[in-house]
Amino acid sequence: MNFSSSLPIFRTAMFCLLAQNMTAQIILGPDAEKLIKSPFEIVDKGWLDRGSISVNSTQTYLSNWSAGGNSAFNVSGLGTYSLFYRDDRHSWDNIFNFSYGRSVIDINQPSIKTDDKIDLTSKYGRLAKYNWSYTAMVNFKTQFAPGYVAGPKGIPDLQRGKISDWLSPAYFTAALGMDYLEQRKITCFLSPFTCKGTVVKNQYLANLGQFGVDPAQYDSEGKMISPGKNLRIEYGAYIRMGFSKSWKEQYRLDSKLELFSSYLHQPQNIDVNLESVLGCKINKYLGFSVIMQMLYDNDIILVKKPAGFDNQGNPTPEIRGPGLQFREVLAIGFQYSL
Repeated sequence: MNFSSSLPIFRTAMFCLLAQNMTAQIILGPDAEKLIKSPFEIVDKGWLDRGSISVNSTQTYLSNWSAGGNSAFNVSGLGTYSLFYRDDRHSWDNIFNFSYGRSVIDINQPSIKTDDKIDLTSKYGRLAKYNWSYTAMVNFKTQFAPGYVAGPKGIPDLQRGKISDWLSPAYFTAALGMDYLEQRKITCFLSPFTCKGTVVKNQYLANLGQFGVDPAQYDSEGKMISPGKNLRIEYGAYIRMGFSKSWKEQYRLDSKLELFSSYLHQPQNIDVNLESVLGCKINKYLGFSVIMQMLYDNDIILVKKPAGFDNQGNPTPEIRGPGLQFREVLAIGFQYSL
């Protein structure tokens, strides 16, 4: 991966360097920090929950506008809910994050999906010594709606079919290991015993072997012998590092880095998920957030260059393969803390 060749990637790297570290502990906030000085130095015991939801939209209408441009309507939603338990020796963190957004730039064309995420994590820890705890973690990720290859102006090319769908893919991770936490700001979970599953519920995508599942098998005449697999299981090592920081009871930064290496299938190809979220609460009902994410998975095949024509008018083939994915979301609008 060539990080220096992409400006968005450089911006993400700088953003994360400012964070100094990465986090898995999302949405604690000032109230939780008053309740919990550190993982096992407890002022109060029991359950604590926090959450927030935000809805953001923009609308532009142009008619005979000399400068040009397109009318557009955009709407997106972000939400998170966290439920924590603490006593003298035990901790249990449950964190749910979701986001979804769409954009309409032509009423006669399909709307464009701009954001789509479901992420659920549950982590149980029992104090071992100092800031270390024996920990078990499960994580589940998927999306709400199908995705398509982007055509001209970013409009989804429905004729080419779906490239993703509900539970296609879905990822689940179950891990056992040791977790280091310091002042609820720095965390590092190390697991040599990790099971990672990839689900592709859409049979069309499973037959193509998308997201690393075994593709369908065909005979010499092109007749299907066996359909593609809907599930792939991997065993390997997993690291999840994180950093959380809030200041002035107005700003909050959460970052996390996830690394996974399969023991049996190309262990040199490490899955990477790097994500940072910066939030600012302007007043009780208004705020903004910036989300930056980089993702690399050698089993995810992307359309890196669509089919087209060269300068001489000769057709050029479509180029597909694994690659670095980047996502950036800036949301400003209504925000409410639960």
